[in-house]
Amino acid sequence: MCAGRPAAPRARSALHAPARSAAATDPSSRALLNVPTEAQTGGPVRLSATVDGEQPPGGYRYRRHFGDGTQLETSEATTTHVFDREGPCLPRLVMTGQDGRQVLTEAAEAVTVD
Repeated sequence: MCAGRPAAPRARSALHAPARSAAATDPSSRALLNVPTEAQTGGPVRLSATVDGEQPPGGYRYRRHFGDGTQLETSEATTTHVFDREGPCLPRLVMTGQDGRQVLTEAAEAVTVD
């Protein structure tokens, strides 16, 4: 089984997005990790980060924790991942700006891998 909570979690953002764009300077700005709620074992799954519904500006580092014990750090807001076992997985994301400020968010629901 994938690690993470089996119940459907709430989306949360621990910190506001770093001040790098007009959207990110607004106190209500929130980062989201967009993932499907269902996936097939061995099939690619697209995960993307947005800030207020838009792709974040350049300069961020993205550390993804896929909820299955694996993680990946990139400079891309979107990536794909292949889950290799069944179960609920709760992906999380830490975005780090050039100023070192971080944003933590998680998927609104666990991905059910069949």
